[in-house]
Amino acid sequence: MKVLNYFLLSIKFGELDLSNSTVYILIAITLFIFLAVGISSFQLIQSAFTSEDD
Repeated sequence: MKVLNYFLLSIKFGELDLSNSTVYILIAITLFIFLAVGISSFQLIQSAFTSEDD
């Protein structure tokens, strides 16, 4: 019952009341995009330093 009440709470964000699940989903999407951009940037920089003659 305690866990159910925890997920039903809302977080005040300015004038908006966001549920915890919405905040968790936004954080997960943000972390996923941050990691994807980081990996892509790392691969781009790595490919710039490796010279492959085809």
